[in-house]
Amino acid sequence: LFRAEDLTLGFGNRTLFKDLNFEIKKGDKIAILGNNGVGKSSLLKLFCQELTPTSGKAYRAESLNVGLFFFFRETLDPEMTPWELIGEGIDYVFSNTGDKRHVASYLEGFLFRTEELRRPIKTFSGGEKNRLQLAQFMKHAQDIWIFDEPTNDLDLETIGVLEEELKNYEGALIIVGHDRTFIENVTDKCWLLHQQKMEM
Repeated sequence: LFRAEDLTLGFGNRTLFKDLNFEIKKGDKIAILGNNGVGKSSLLKLFCQELTPTSGKAYRAESLNVGLFFFFRETLDPEMTPWELIGEGIDYVFSNTGDKRHVASYLEGFLFRTEELRRPIKTFSGGEKNRLQLAQFMKHAQDIWIFDEPTNDLDLETIGVLEEELKNYEGALIIVGHDRTFIENVTDKCWLLHQQKMEM
C-alpha cells in the first residue's frame, strides 16, 4: 500500500527524521511510538499527502484510500439523529468489512439502543458523541486507517468498542499513542521513532 525509500523530513534547519525505509501492506497493524516532537504526527501527514518529504521517495498504491481519524464533536449536527447521521437516508450501511447491515444493528455495535436512534444528537453525552463519530468514520472502508492518540478523553466503554472494531478490521492500521494496553490489544508491529531514525 505504501513504501518509503530514504524518506527524510525537516523544517528549516531542523530534521525530524532521515533515511527511513519501510513498507505498509494490507493487514498490517502498526503502532508508531516515540517521544513528543520526534515527528510522529508529521509522518502521518506524509501518509495522507498533507506534507511532502524533504528528500527520498514515498510510493503509494494507485487509488489508495487513507482515513485519518480525529475526535471533533463540533462537526456533528446537533439536530440530526444517530439514524440520520449513519443511515444518510437509507436503512442499511456497508461496514468496513463489506457487510451490509441494518442501521439499528450497526449502531448496536457502538452501544446505542433502539430507542436512542431517533433522539437529536444534542441530547447525547460527550462519550456518546465520540461513539457516534467512530460509527460514522468506521462505516467507510479504507485501505489504511490512521488514529492519532485515539484513546484520549475516551471512557472505558468507548475504548472497548474501538478495540473490537479495530481487531476485526481487515485493512492496514496505524496507531500513534501512549496507551500501552490499547496498543498491545490492536496492533502486532511496533515502530519507534528515535534520534531521527525508525527502529522496527
